[in-house]
Amino acid sequence: MALVYRDTRLTYSELNQRANGLANALLCIGVNRGDRVAILSHNCSQYVETYFATAKVGVPIVPLNTNLDADGTAYIINDSGANTLIFADKYLDMVNELRPRLETVKHYIAIGNVEGAEPYEELVANHPKDEPEVSVDEDDIAWMLYTSGTTGRPKGVMLSHKSQIADSANTILSCYPISRNDVHLSLLPMFHIGGMWHMRCHFYMGSTNVIMDTLDPKTVLETIEQERVSTTCIVPPMAVLVINCPDVDKYDVSSEVKLLNEEGEDCGVGEAGEILARGTI
Repeated sequence: MALVYRDTRLTYSELNQRANGLANALLCIGVNRGDRVAILSHNCSQYVETYFATAKVGVPIVPLNTNLDADGTAYIINDSGANTLIFADKYLDMVNELRPRLETVKHYIAIGNVEGAEPYEELVANHPKDEPEVSVDEDDIAWMLYTSGTTGRPKGVMLSHKSQIADSANTILSCYPISRNDVHLSLLPMFHIGGMWHMRCHFYMGSTNVIMDTLDPKTVLETIEQERVSTTCIVPPMAVLVINCPDVDKYDVSSEVKLLNEEGEDCGVGEAGEILARGTI
């Protein structure tokens, strides 16, 4: 199993076919190698498919921070030169506000049924599942991440396919002992480098990625129990919420979750062994 998201469960073959469907759809509507595709969405299976589909056609993905206001979002889209915006229907109001201000976007693709945008699922279903016929070089840009812009305007950091592969290999060989049998719980937002980093490494190892779009402590604990989660990446405020969940001791976390990276500020969590219902971390 490659990916689990809510009721969606995709094998590696199924995930690849859906990514190919989207990749061929992008080519069909006029997205070409070197263009940019921006995405505004919560964590979901379609986000993962977009990440791989854009890589297959030599198009950098531009993840958008869903916490930004309209001004910040419009600036990044325009600065990146994205000609396509993929968005979840829950962000329709934001997109409608943005449309008159977007200088380069020609194609709008909605995850969900939205008037005035191409339906994501129809594009995937109605296009070939063969590998797209595009020659992609290892030095082509795969990912365009924007800095926080705390001292000025956000700046697009361009990460190549080669850098992504090298980073994943170094992480697996030097930092974290990920195995094919691991089940990874993806809690961090995919627009953040931390969210995609660990997930990508687990895909490279053939592990299972369980994607979550909520930080509700009970839902996190239920997912760990049901999916037998073995790895995750978490920030201290998230860990505190889980530890302090009133029903924490009711859940079976004997799958022994390994904490791959505890990022962010110190919130007084204490020993890492307490995190995630006192599992082995």
